[in-house]
Amino acid sequence: MYTLLPSSPDAEHPDKGQALRKLMADVLIIVACISAIATSALSIFLALRLNRAESENPCPQATALEDVRVNNDDPRRALLEDHREYYSSEGFIYPDDRHVIISPQKSTIIQFINEDFGIKNCSLDISLPMHNSTDLNIHSGTNIDIWMLDNSQELGRHFQWVQAPKRQYLFAALKLHLEDETFSIPFRCSSQSFSTFELTCSEIEPEGKCYVEFWQRKDTGSPNGVYMTQREGIRVN
Repeated sequence: MYTLLPSSPDAEHPDKGQALRKLMADVLIIVACISAIATSALSIFLALRLNRAESENPCPQATALEDVRVNNDDPRRALLEDHREYYSSEGFIYPDDRHVIISPQKSTIIQFINEDFGIKNCSLDISLPMHNSTDLNIHSGTNIDIWMLDNSQELGRHFQWVQAPKRQYLFAALKLHLEDETFSIPFRCSSQSFSTFELTCSEIEPEGKCYVEFWQRKDTGSPNGVYMTQREGIRVN
């Protein structure tokens, strides 16, 4: 009489072998989950530390690549340039000053270039000149709207442009006073692209009560006027 011998120790007790294999599989799943959670937590921690460090060290404020004016009563929205030239012994001098004017008749368009690589955190910064400065003429309490415009093309004298870019959406609404004020409005900006804004009188502003005008000078030693600040930023998935 012949007896069939078991092929493995587990074959003699199949229930015990199956339970052992299930236990090992469960242990592997738990270890994998713990590893994934630890890796994700470490990634989030490092990303937050990096974001905090980079936000504390923003890039230098960028001045406008181009700024132009628009006559609000012109249905074509034709673009106009202003200069503050003066004559010297060497001829006419054109300083790199920016003319910002916001009134019922005129609005100002300002464009910046987003130069850094990667997804960035930007802010549009507005710092009015000193209230006793001869460069500032303002009706205190003026309400203004800031529009984000079409950013698909560069505005410049070397490019073929005649009309103002189309408005995309209302970016911000501010109230400006004579007191020294600084505003910073954050927004997302993609690298190697443009950020184009239009500064206009608010629709809620009574007629004749809206007026802001100043020359933005680069030689003041401190930021004044309209600037853009870029801060490094990464996405955490």
